[in-house]
Amino acid sequence: ITKKRAALDTLDKNAVAAKQLAISHQEFASQLTNVLGGNSKGTADQDGENSRIVLDALPSKYDFPGLATSIQKLFADKGFAITDLTGNDDELAQSAGGAPAGAPAAVEIPFTVTSPIPPEPAKGKEYLNIFERSIRPMQIKKVSLTSGSGKITITTDAKTYWQSSKSLNIVKKPLK
Repeated sequence: ITKKRAALDTLDKNAVAAKQLAISHQEFASQLTNVLGGNSKGTADQDGENSRIVLDALPSKYDFPGLATSIQKLFADKGFAITDLTGNDDELAQSAGGAPAGAPAAVEIPFTVTSPIPPEPAKGKEYLNIFERSIRPMQIKKVSLTSGSGKITITTDAKTYWQSSKSLNIVKKPLK
């Protein structure tokens, strides 16, 4: 009887929490301006529903090709060419056992981007701002500049992350 009462109390608390979560989610999802400052109903780069934006920020599986495509699009949208984009496409190892046991934790995905830019200070700043436009969290580790023939080549070593999804384990225990 004690275990049944404890389970009922937990169920009651969970029902109240679920209602509060549904209300909070509805408020978050119904905002006209999303977390990126775009239109929640639009289809442009900064547009989209808050729920989708947040879910896309930290992928639940390792996907280096997807990361590379997203980086190339960000650079192309701002008029920058990428001459080299490197990283480890470690999808097989990551999917086989890359996710740590227990609580999910963020796993790094290192990459390097090389791009020619005009020798203008504003273009260098614009280049670095591209990393901030990504929905994915990115950390720049090192920026290298080389110059020659009237152009500057900028190489950026950075990293982003992925995190495995948390599974819900429901345990059924017979009460005697």
